[in-house]
Amino acid sequence: VTWFCKDNFFLIFLVLSSIKFFMPVESMNNQKSRMAKIIHDRSKRAANRFMHVNLCNFSDGLFESELFGHTKGSFTGATSDKAGFLEKVGSGTLFLDELGEISLKTQAKLLMLLEERKFYPVGSTVPLGFRGRLVFATNKNLEVMVKSGSFREDLYFRLRTFELELSSLIDLPDFEDIVEREFLTCKLKKRKSALILSDEARSVIQNYDWPGNYRELLNVLNYIVLMSDNCVVENDFPSYMLRNSEPGQNTDDYHANLSRFEKHFLKKMLEKRDYRINKTARETKISKVTLLAKIKKYDIKVVKKEQKRQKA
Repeated sequence: VTWFCKDNFFLIFLVLSSIKFFMPVESMNNQKSRMAKIIHDRSKRAANRFMHVNLCNFSDGLFESELFGHTKGSFTGATSDKAGFLEKVGSGTLFLDELGEISLKTQAKLLMLLEERKFYPVGSTVPLGFRGRLVFATNKNLEVMVKSGSFREDLYFRLRTFELELSSLIDLPDFEDIVEREFLTCKLKKRKSALILSDEARSVIQNYDWPGNYRELLNVLNYIVLMSDNCVVENDFPSYMLRNSEPGQNTDDYHANLSRFEKHFLKKMLEKRDYRINKTARETKISKVTLLAKIKKYDIKVVKKEQKRQKA
């Protein structure tokens, strides 16, 4: 496991038996989940359940229902009692990712959970005890959020039991090894084992900042493997990687960069298949419903050959 520096492992092993709450911050997406799993696997809770929940996927109401659970009739659509993540994880580890995305209202309920180790399912007046461990992660600077009033100061200090900051992808000492390993995996999956990276392709990879970290790297490697035949060259990369000086392109925002890549990728895949939705969805291994939603989200114009001929 060369993804994490030895000092990080030393710190984890040092505190595993005594620390109840962890908070890896400013961390790389793949590293966060792997580090949280390592914390779980090396602890006395290893025989119990490990759950990874991305908080940015839930609205306030949905988050509370999913985290705390709910009782039958507590809201429209609650046709039966439902156990939340806190109850399901039991004595295991619940990894809550993207902590900086939750509202102040939800933060208050999370603080009560940390202070009292109790929680109330939505619609219930009977508290349930929490027996597990919580691991938190965020790619936002919570200290700055506290100063701006968007994150509770009391929760911030309550969380800082043990804080671990992980390196960004580009700063990892084995970054080149990671690229080689993932590139090999991608080309073998696509049955392009003879495909190689040219020197200019390696230069593009080394000179890019990778604000989207590991997920963006995997997306880009999959993209260039699809777009290349024998040797990956500079023009095989998404255009946004080659236009860092263009207004609006130079941003550290993970979601902005990921969305830009996704739009570019889907446009290319649709063009390559004459905008045939079913074929594109099947060959890119995403559902037709998801593809149609992305086309609408990014306002991608679907123009088939017949329409092109009519315009001509």
